[in-house]
Amino acid sequence: MTLAICGLGLVTPFGTTPTEHVYYLRAGVPAPPASPFETKDGDRVDVSFCRFLGAAAPIEERLLQLGERALATAMAPLAAWVKPSETRVLLVTARPRPGLDQYASARLEKHVAAHGSETRKFFGDAGAFAALREAPGLITPEARVVVVVAVDSFIEPRTLEDRVRFPPSYWNMDGPEASEGAAAMVLMDPYQARRQSCPILGTFEAAAIAAGAANDENDEPVDGAPMVAAMRQLPDKPRVRSAFGPWRVDLLRRDEWQLATARMHERFASENEFHCIERDVGRLGAASGLANAVYGVTMLKHVATDALEAANSPCLAWALSPDGTRGVAMLTGGRA
Repeated sequence: MTLAICGLGLVTPFGTTPTEHVYYLRAGVPAPPASPFETKDGDRVDVSFCRFLGAAAPIEERLLQLGERALATAMAPLAAWVKPSETRVLLVTARPRPGLDQYASARLEKHVAAHGSETRKFFGDAGAFAALREAPGLITPEARVVVVVAVDSFIEPRTLEDRVRFPPSYWNMDGPEASEGAAAMVLMDPYQARRQSCPILGTFEAAAIAAGAANDENDEPVDGAPMVAAMRQLPDKPRVRSAFGPWRVDLLRRDEWQLATARMHERFASENEFHCIERDVGRLGAASGLANAVYGVTMLKHVATDALEAANSPCLAWALSPDGTRGVAMLTGGRA
């Protein structure tokens, strides 16, 4: 079931709206504040953090403020008529890690719960695609709006200490610095959206997930098969000309994507654009999948792709969670 995308939100150290990200990153501005974090030996720990939060805010406050801003931006077009009783919220966060325990997102969860009659939780970078996969089944005459929100932050001393103590392998690629962000996407039935005169920013076609053996905690070989299994669950639409995901984050994610696209070459046009928002804004963790989806839809909507053909074709957004879950979604920019 195709759904209309009626609201988008995206917050990172480089911008507070999806449109800002498309044009600021295209122009190469603005630069984030210099990192105030150092090791005990005086070496700088490179991070990107949001100016409105500063570097000292606790993780609970960071998650709340990031999620609140992304959600407010996404829900703004519907604020005049939508009620919490008509809304279901799907929240994506990170699983516990050093500096982020199971209680860190409690304030965020309470805040987003106030925006809907029901809240469901999902985890990890690919959790957004598990949430999007469920969205069509949650649209009913009583619950006309589904909003997906993904939030994460690595700007926490214990989290940064863990990253310094256990850096990526010497043989891995140089990945993006630690960062933070939130993304949100509001979905409705296209007919209902037009009846309410809601702006239709794009369409959500379908999403899928698949489990893979290779993950962030092992050295299992990567063959792209799990991502292929996920992509095969998507509609057989015209050939894809652009994709948005973490292919510049590390070798696991890059190799998984490149091998999967080679296996599924018939689904892609001969000329493609592969974008990675984390290359520019830093590592977003559990917000990665939805941030790439929001960034992709906005780029297509504004015809800001490198080629015009890419803006007029469906795109894919994808992610790979630390536990090995792969997720992918097909979306378009423009009217439903």
